[in-house]
Amino acid sequence: MQKFISEPVLSRPFVFNEDFGILTLGYHDFSRIYNPEYTSRVQNFYTLHFVLSGKGTLKTGGEVYNVTEGQMFFLPPNTEICYYPTEKEPWEYVWFSLKGDISNQYGEQLGFNTPVKNCANFGKIKYLLKNLFNALDEGGGYFGVLSTFYEIMEISTVARSDTGVESVKRIIDEGFTRTDFSIASLCLDVGISHPHLLRLFKEKYNTTLIKYLNQKRIEYACRLLSTTELSVKSVAFSCGFCDELHFMKTFKKYMGKSALEYKRNKQ
Repeated sequence: MQKFISEPVLSRPFVFNEDFGILTLGYHDFSRIYNPEYTSRVQNFYTLHFVLSGKGTLKTGGEVYNVTEGQMFFLPPNTEICYYPTEKEPWEYVWFSLKGDISNQYGEQLGFNTPVKNCANFGKIKYLLKNLFNALDEGGGYFGVLSTFYEIMEISTVARSDTGVESVKRIIDEGFTRTDFSIASLCLDVGISHPHLLRLFKEKYNTTLIKYLNQKRIEYACRLLSTTELSVKSVAFSCGFCDELHFMKTFKKYMGKSALEYKRNKQ
């Protein structure tokens, strides 16, 4: 299985001076570092966990919760808690530790009547978190983390009529310029098998996933060729192609002429 990030453990602390702030962004993959803690404890901040894969157990308030992939749990301060992964399918999760009185209101807005609930738009949340950790690897900082947190709040609290396929389309619309974007990784991110997703997308939009992805990239390429002085190679990489030759073949297939001919005609 493809790992969410390369490191089995990551923790990034932050400093803030506002009414609300993120103290720490963290990640744990207990399949690679199986060191569960069975001792109950109390913390002086809120934590919000997103379980990306596997299973675990949460004990709080005299109750025991079996938590699994696609769920999240919210823990308030000054409450006795204990949580740990299962031995056979240890969980992998991302967490935010939060400080500030408004944190409790955010928990209510997320619908935490109990400490554990299913993630709305789980595929989208997983996609956002993966992009966040990629950004941190490239030098991103606190405001990128805060922005992602609020985006997760938005898609988790606003009632949407989107189907799973509509969410997939939005993910393509937002991520098609990445050279590492692929249909295979998209299926992993949203938790839908490749054949099933292909069928659902074709039924909904009357086109294939790869054709829609290529159309988005070629449309963007046409805009760049028409409005910038970028070379064909630079346009190719700007549109998500990691190979110039592949870009040129795809462009000619969709547009009936080469990218260079298109650029000359527009100029």
